[in-house]
Amino acid sequence: PKHPSSLVLALAGILTVGFQAEIGTAMHDSLVALFPLTAMWMILTAISDIRDNDLKPTYRLVAAAGLVAGIGIGFKLVLAIYGLGLCIGLLIVSLKWLNRFKLTLVFGFPVLAGMFAISGYWMYEIWQLFGNPIFPQFNHIFRGELAIFEPIRDVRFLPKTLFDKVFYPVIFTIDPQRAAELVYQQYSWLCAWVALLGLALAKLWFTVRSNSTTRPWNLETSYLLAFICISYLLWLNIFGIYRYLLVSELLIPLLLFVTISYVFKARYGSVAALVLVVILTAVNLPGAPSWGRAGWADTVYRIEGNTLSSGPEPAVIYVAGQPLAWIIPALDIKSPFIQVVPNFPISEAYWQRAKMLTRDRSGKRFIIFERQDELVTTRTEHAMMKLGISIDEATCDTLSAYLGADRSEYRYCQVNKMESSQ
Repeated sequence: PKHPSSLVLALAGILTVGFQAEIGTAMHDSLVALFPLTAMWMILTAISDIRDNDLKPTYRLVAAAGLVAGIGIGFKLVLAIYGLGLCIGLLIVSLKWLNRFKLTLVFGFPVLAGMFAISGYWMYEIWQLFGNPIFPQFNHIFRGELAIFEPIRDVRFLPKTLFDKVFYPVIFTIDPQRAAELVYQQYSWLCAWVALLGLALAKLWFTVRSNSTTRPWNLETSYLLAFICISYLLWLNIFGIYRYLLVSELLIPLLLFVTISYVFKARYGSVAALVLVVILTAVNLPGAPSWGRAGWADTVYRIEGNTLSSGPEPAVIYVAGQPLAWIIPALDIKSPFIQVVPNFPISEAYWQRAKMLTRDRSGKRFIIFERQDELVTTRTEHAMMKLGISIDEATCDTLSAYLGADRSEYRYCQVNKMESSQ
């Protein structure tokens, strides 16, 4: 690399707890992070030699960056916060305001083109099936009949007060489960928060002190900091879920290097920043949680002999709990599968659709439980009342399923129609 420090910063980025935690998982936040990061690099390259009187070379690279960012959003819609961060950040470029606005349009339209090129067909299919192209999100706008007509999103991890919003990096460093289901034990965001506060104070100090030496401040650094801050603020108010911060988390080593090098003298500041990054990386290494990993096996998934797949094809298989979707291809039967404990608020039409799917099908009916706890049991009982079915406890058995070499056991039972539903 041109600067040896860049290799240290890149390595520190992929050793952050968010990146480590997702290695080998199917959530793909680490994989799709390549798109906004590549788009950011392209924009930094485009604006490094930008001029008001000749924007054509810049337009081409910024447009290409928009296409790359849009492709990423098409693969995973939560990346939209980074697309907005990239776009809004262009407004800080040192050009005439009209040219800044043109740059955002040159970036923005290819974003839409890239997004729809990847996800447009799937959105269309979802719209045809459920009446909402991003079902169940924004169902108060699209009004897909299977979910309630209200804004549907996961608000468990959003900060509740202004105090929480200001100090959230401190809060989820002390209590990691304020921002995640698992414990992401890290100190990166606390350091980034302190570094940005220090940078703001340093800039104020250099501005107020007329006899202080002006520190160089290039456009690429301004854009990098704007992108990180804007994306973080969008995350803070829309999601609050730690793993959606992964793109910004990968940039924290670079953020620390830039801010510390600026505040202190370049030579000593750069060395101090690298030392801090190395120490921080070593401290964080044991803090990555595990979402569950399995050893290698001959098949991705398989299920031991059972009456579901070895007997006559069931009329329907109900599933209660999350996540159970992987069992569907593992069973390799064509029966309809219906989730009775969905993870979004459903409407009465959902139960009517469930009844319609099974009305004319003959054969036995079964239900598979992901786990037995009070919440799942209560919701399952409510669902069975809605569907007019009941569990035949005498038929319950254990379903042994393997994901790789990892074995899980699920309870499954036959269900019967209630007399009033016959």
